[in-house]
Amino acid sequence: NVRKEVESRIGYELEYYPEKPTLRVESHHLGVGEQKQEGLKYIGFPILSGMLNYEQAIKIADLAEEVGAELRTTTQQNLIFVNLPEEELDGTITKMEDIGFTLKQSKIRKYAIGCTGHPYCVFSLGLGTSAREELEDIINHLEETIGDLDLTINSAGCPNGCSRPWLSDIGIQGTSKLLPDGERTQAFNVLLGGGRREGEVVLARLILKRALPEDVKLSIERVVRTYLNEKQEGETFKDFTWRHEVNELKKMMVEQK
Repeated sequence: NVRKEVESRIGYELEYYPEKPTLRVESHHLGVGEQKQEGLKYIGFPILSGMLNYEQAIKIADLAEEVGAELRTTTQQNLIFVNLPEEELDGTITKMEDIGFTLKQSKIRKYAIGCTGHPYCVFSLGLGTSAREELEDIINHLEETIGDLDLTINSAGCPNGCSRPWLSDIGIQGTSKLLPDGERTQAFNVLLGGGRREGEVVLARLILKRALPEDVKLSIERVVRTYLNEKQEGETFKDFTWRHEVNELKKMMVEQK
């Protein structure tokens, strides 16, 4: 394994720690929250794929200066107003809605992470539907057909996986597919069951390979519906996926003809 290979090269054994690192409870810092400082609040706004245009960026910066707050970004692609005076709370929320960002979003939309993809990234395949567009399409479809869901969806446009698709309930990874006519087109791998589970971090398993963009949302809807219909009491989507073998999950996702 990796440890033995490293030890053979450095010439001595690495120290073993009897206890695994303790995982912190994950927090997205979304919505309104209390700060330790008296009279100050924070507000976390979800920004899908972290995308905002320059006009929005300028307006947000001006707003933060106007209300006497600071701005911070997160690895979950959220934007947080910190050190916000309590009396500026409602006005800030209203003005952010006018700029185009609201706190009133579904959980699957708030918790989603997506890379910018084509045309903003040089590693993007650029063969059609970008990872950002695919993520929005999946979320819109699930909101319309199933409703709100307490799960995470991470969408990446290439194998670099900047949005960490292996560490989400549902991961989308951009790839390509060779069609019968010899043309190469955009496709996506679909992974299930990654993230924190039973005090450890587990990597999602690859379930579907090279699915076409228009098929991905339907495949995800099928497995989510199966989960909702067959889950055990208190069972999360992640635990449900690990209760089944890869072939079983694939069968749930593929349309039965």
